[in-house]
Amino acid sequence: MNKKVIVIGGLLAGLCTGLLGTGGGIIAVPLLCKALNDRQQAHRLVMLFILPLSLFSLPFYLSRLTADWSSVLLLSLGGIFGAILGALLLNRLSDGILKVIFTLLLIVTGVRMLIR
Repeated sequence: MNKKVIVIGGLLAGLCTGLLGTGGGIIAVPLLCKALNDRQQAHRLVMLFILPLSLFSLPFYLSRLTADWSSVLLLSLGGIFGAILGALLLNRLSDGILKVIFTLLLIVTGVRMLIR
């Protein structure tokens, strides 16, 4: 896979993240899986990829945010522990299991979006 395709994929992933607040990984994971032929490495790289996307879009969200900061703190604490657990599990799960988990997450998310 050439660098131009990866840059365009990054552009689309960034667009989704900026527009929807999520979705960059949904585009970047399959793209990097194909480019690297290594699902676990693709998941690891996407974690590095999502950080700058979040940081660069944050100022645009903050300008219109009315937040319950205690909820943000609690969500962040849970998220940190969940991310640690997920990173530890990533090293133990096969590519096939990761593929099933990722696919199920996409299906559940899509169905929930349609019915709400």
